Amino acid sequence: MKMKSLGNAVLGALIMLVGLVILTESKDNHIDIKIADKGNLSVNNVKNVTTVTENKGSGKKVKAVVIEFDKSIKNEKLSKNAVTVTQKNISKKNTEDKNDEPIVNTTETKVNREVSKIYTSDKIDDENVEAKDGKYLYLELAEDKDSDNKTAQNDMEDLKISVSQNKKNYFTNNSKSFNVNNKS
Repeated sequence: MKMKSLGNAVLGALIMLVGLVILTESKDNHIDIKIADKGNLSVNNVKNVTTVTENKGSGKKVKAVVIEFDKSIKNEKLSKNAVTVTQKNISKKNTEDKNDEPIVNTTETKVNREVSKIYTSDKIDDENVEAKDGKYLYLELAEDKDSDNKTAQNDMEDLKISVSQNKKNYFTNNSKSFNVNNKS
């Protein structure tokens, strides 16, 4: 009986160690999109999210986000103020200390991205044809020379996007998260 409990303790310690290694070597690249215009845009109707990227310096930068809805969006009701975009990058790096436990360095970068243009389209393509109404919402993000290095991503496969309704009460906030479909 003692051998079984010792084995369980060793197994538990190994699982915790593996979890720590995964946690300390991970990166969290995230774009948060908050939608204020509840009448025309509802998180409940979001089906998918696609990013449009371009090469910038040492990595790729998201220059537009395309949100696919399951219903048509009225273009004339759109406002750049209806949407806020925040890009976050949290990187955790394990630094070895030969005499002691490993040290974890965590760096968080948070950049508010200005929406330069917002419009709808009835199809997703490279030509970004603006339509009167459509189920694709295009958010073109402004060029910002000061934040280009902060928002450039080396690994776009790790990028996640969450879309939520901008509400005062955090506990009733409706949100959806997506692993990104990427278009270069």
